[in-house]
Amino acid sequence: MKKSVRLGFHFVAVLLFAASVAPAAENDVIDANRAIEIALEQTGGGEVVDFGQHSRGRGLRYYRMEILGDDATYRVEIDADTGKLLKFIRREGRRGRDWPESTPEAASASNMTWDRALDIALESVGGGTLVGGEMERRRRGLVFEFEIVGEGRAHEVKVDSAGDIFDTRSRNIGGRRRSRLDGLRMDFHAALAVVEERAGRGMILEYDLDSEGGRLVHEFELFVDGRGHKVEVNDADGTIRRFWTK
Repeated sequence: MKKSVRLGFHFVAVLLFAASVAPAAENDVIDANRAIEIALEQTGGGEVVDFGQHSRGRGLRYYRMEILGDDATYRVEIDADTGKLLKFIRREGRRGRDWPESTPEAASASNMTWDRALDIALESVGGGTLVGGEMERRRRGLVFEFEIVGEGRAHEVKVDSAGDIFDTRSRNIGGRRRSRLDGLRMDFHAALAVVEERAGRGMILEYDLDSEGGRLVHEFELFVDGRGHKVEVNDADGTIRRFWTK
């Protein structure tokens, strides 16, 4: 795994649990975009590189985000119901981020794309629902691995950069997993459209349809314009649950 250089920080923490910033009207709920606007007003601008929806005791729901300014990194929390500023931490210096080892250079040099490899994999098993996928570099070159579910079976299919399938494995899946998939509202491409609206169109490195707290979440890692992005999309309503950018 490649490690990025981390700058030293001089911590300047200001916790503002009672400050009110542009509170919403009664019974209104602050959406993610408004929460980001409120946070950026406090930091004087910058780039949101980490964002997530969270909750804690007594039903408190809030947004937590990390923002890179010109010469500082900010951690901000915004109440999701009122728009109040719950936490504001300023750290001197711009924090670096780790990014998992990936293969964007190899992919750029290959004629095989994620979409083409996925079409090959789906055709080989007679179609189904994509629940996981990964692109990585191996001794034989660029390799795409997909997990596809259909008719009570899970298929793992590996496709190389020439478009040849060199490994396929199948197994039965349990009733609980089938039940979760029966409630799926967005397929891979619908979730990807949400991700690309946020991060832009780029190279998909990894995809996973996960279940968190009984809710389906689409998780993506992709490479866009020389930068790595991780984005999580709620299957139930198509909202972004979390994202971060290298």
